[in-house]
Amino acid sequence: MKLQPLGSKILVEPIIETEDSGVFLSDKGKDDKKLRPIKGKVLAMGKDYKGELRKGDIVYFSKYECEWLEIGKQELVVGIPDYFFCKEK
Repeated sequence: MKLQPLGSKILVEPIIETEDSGVFLSDKGKDDKKLRPIKGKVLAMGKDYKGELRKGDIVYFSKYECEWLEIGKQELVVGIPDYFFCKEK
C-alpha cells in the first residue's frame, strides 16, 4: 500500500535495532528520563514539504514527538520535519 502524507509532513519507517546475534534490543526497563532517539528511513514527503530531507534518508527522532500508525503488520511514523534530525551524508 502506498501512502502519501498530507501538507508538509513526512512518513518514516522505524528501523528496529538488533544485535549481531539477531536479538531485539528492547527499551523496556531503561530510565524514561534518558530519551533515546529512534532511527528511521524516510519513505515519503507531503506535497507542501520544502526541506532538505529526501526519500531514503536516515533520520533520528523522539518517539513522543510523532504520530505512530500501524497499518497491517507495518509500523510507520508521521511527523512534522522540525522534529527529525538527518544523519550526515
